Amino acid sequence: MIAGRLVGRVTRTAADLRREHGLLRGFGLLMLRSLARLTGGTVLACMHKPVGRVEQCSARLLTRTEIERASMNASLDLPPEFVASSHSAACYGIVADEEVRGYVWTVSEPVRAVPGTVVTMPCDSAYVFKAFTDPAFRGRGLLRESLKAVEQSASNDGRTEMSALVEFHNRSSLRAFGNAGFRRCGLVFVLRRPWLVRKVACRCAAPCTWSKDLSSTPATLFRSSVEKSA
Repeated sequence: MIAGRLVGRVTRTAADLRREHGLLRGFGLLMLRSLARLTGGTVLACMHKPVGRVEQCSARLLTRTEIERASMNASLDLPPEFVASSHSAACYGIVADEEVRGYVWTVSEPVRAVPGTVVTMPCDSAYVFKAFTDPAFRGRGLLRESLKAVEQSASNDGRTEMSALVEFHNRSSLRAFGNAGFRRCGLVFVLRRPWLVRKVACRCAAPCTWSKDLSSTPATLFRSSVEKSA
């Protein structure tokens, strides 16, 4: 049964890649992803969006108290250890009935991304490194509203773009960021053993830079560059 589910998942992924990229390129991307996963790495889509003017949005900057309370809700994928390690980052989100229902974390400094790596975005970019929506509130545009709040803040700070890294196989997240105005500018191929990062078809004017993380930070404290679901 497990083997059947695995074969089905690989078949669906291959079909999606072939439909979007063609047979040869789709096969190549499938091989890249398989190789990365065998080493504990991944393939990420590099997403960018120009910062524009935001008239209004329903999301706002969350207070530390709200964030810490949200970390106690297991359905929000916000471990207390992660919150404790993210004092230099800002979290924007939607609050309903005094509870956080969706959030977006952003930062302008180097961030631990895939375990074992540190990524640095261009200085004029607001980097969204983690986002999540309560499963009971998906489909209501909460991610889009939270990203608007980030964009509003980025505009006020004089930044010119927003960026995010999304796991290439996470089709729902890629679609959600696409609906929010983000466009894919290339792929990032990450291996963990041996450590290696390669950009594929990168079209960014000022691309991100990657380095090896030499600290002994526990895996639970890594700031996921992957948007889980919207």
